Amino acid sequence: MKYLATVLYVLITSVGLGQGFVDVASTHNLDFTYPFQEYGGGVSFVDFNQDGLDDLSFANNNAPSRFFQNTGSGFTEVFFISEAYSTKQVLWVDYDNDGDLDIYLATLEINRLYQNDGAFNFTDVTTTCGFSDPYDTSMCVAWLDYDRDGLLDLCVSHRTSFLVGFLTLYHNIGDGQFEDVTAAAGLNGLGNSVLAICTLDIDKDGWEDIYVGQDYEAGNLALKNNGDGTFDNKSISSGTGVLNDSMSCTVGDYDGDGWLDIYVTNTSQSPGNSLFINQGDFTFQEWSVQENVNLWSFTWGAIWLDADRDMDNDLFINGTSSCFFFINEADGQPMTDAEGTWGMGSDSSYGCGCATGDFNGDNQVDIASSNSQGDVNTLWQNQDSGNNFFTINLEATVSNSQGIGSVVELTAGGITQIRRIGCGEGFSSQNSQAQYFGLGSNVIVESITVTWPSGIVQELEGEAANQEITIVETQGGCTDTQACNYDSSVVDDDGSCIYPGCTDSNAATYDSDAGCDDGSCLYSAPPCAGDFNFDQTVNTSDLLFFLTIFGGNCPE
Repeated sequence: MKYLATVLYVLITSVGLGQGFVDVASTHNLDFTYPFQEYGGGVSFVDFNQDGLDDLSFANNNAPSRFFQNTGSGFTEVFFISEAYSTKQVLWVDYDNDGDLDIYLATLEINRLYQNDGAFNFTDVTTTCGFSDPYDTSMCVAWLDYDRDGLLDLCVSHRTSFLVGFLTLYHNIGDGQFEDVTAAAGLNGLGNSVLAICTLDIDKDGWEDIYVGQDYEAGNLALKNNGDGTFDNKSISSGTGVLNDSMSCTVGDYDGDGWLDIYVTNTSQSPGNSLFINQGDFTFQEWSVQENVNLWSFTWGAIWLDADRDMDNDLFINGTSSCFFFINEADGQPMTDAEGTWGMGSDSSYGCGCATGDFNGDNQVDIASSNSQGDVNTLWQNQDSGNNFFTINLEATVSNSQGIGSVVELTAGGITQIRRIGCGEGFSSQNSQAQYFGLGSNVIVESITVTWPSGIVQELEGEAANQEITIVETQGGCTDTQACNYDSSVVDDDGSCIYPGCTDSNAATYDSDAGCDDGSCLYSAPPCAGDFNFDQTVNTSDLLFFLTIFGGNCPE
């Protein structure tokens, strides 16, 4: 729930109403820069203390990373880690499934994993958790549950020098331990120049795939999860193995067809930025020119968001001398270049990582940008006041606790939107785990479907617009106390109840649908049973008595 203080804060600090963004970083003491590094760093917009308010975490260079807790009326800097690194990415992840969020840092010196004790006391477990390569330079990582065992695994990129690097896949085996399964997964020799990793279920087969963006024309990688612990390199056959300077990849259903698409940024070299439209069969069509998002400009982080809440995904992109913002027209027309009309036209920042969240509790998606080259960060407050909304939080109980890899589908007005929960996206960044949906003028959400990494599918119907809800992962089962398979832990009945009856196939009253025996079996009596006042069918105890006295034979 958002706090009343947040609502008051929005009313007091909003600079007018209507359409557009305004940079409010300076009013929240966020106007600092990522120092002395061309490549810059990323930003996380995750609610790290899980109080319902999206917080901000910034990578830093040769200094401790910086963490800002959202108080509902602004941000307060908090200090979790004192070690200074050249950090590229800060991720909040519950790797040990204990319900609190831990910290993972991807750095140019040594990657670090810090375990949260639940009270925000962090212990460095990097060298004791099974990581075999903590000293290899990393630009970015992504967490995913590639084997769907309820524990988050880790795909790490390493970039040691020009066109020299590799990927490592760590399998989470529980008890806070990992094993290197790179070779067994078929990933050896891949990833020599990685700048971006994102995960998504490309073909909707239930298994998270990995997409890797590479620099220096090394060729991007589309890695298909086979569901057996191995991956196949489908970079060429998928049509996404573009040879460019890929700086970022971001995932969203831009065209509203229910399949997740991928946007890749580039420098000003050929072929420009790429928009890969998912065809549903692990192939993509490149469509950036047709959608006006090719750019041919040096660009970094990119993110999809429904900025105007009109039920389609718009696109924000960071560049070296300005940002770009494109409104999705969703009517067959190309996306519209809108940074000027949306208040971003005067931006001249060297923007690198960017992430989406809602810092002021108005259920409008805001944008945080980590800037470099002496330019201070930007916090773009979304002031669009039109259209209805619906916000969804997920709470997993069977899957990994954050529900990483979950897919949420929402239908309103006959239009279905799709979102996925990731942990590592864009350029070394992390979006809020809350999912912000625009509804246009619709006042009723017809249906919501959540497909969890565990395979559990939950559905809700008939929700009113303009609210925020939390969906708790519930294992379906039988809720009838009279059934054989009654489960007291189940909330939602899935129609699987089975009831008592006779389970002996030799009985006259055998019930093939019975789930457990209730002692009701009746058996055909011997021919002479009538002489002893037996019915033509007898219950088990009477028949046993007869067999005991006469040994199963009629008396002379």
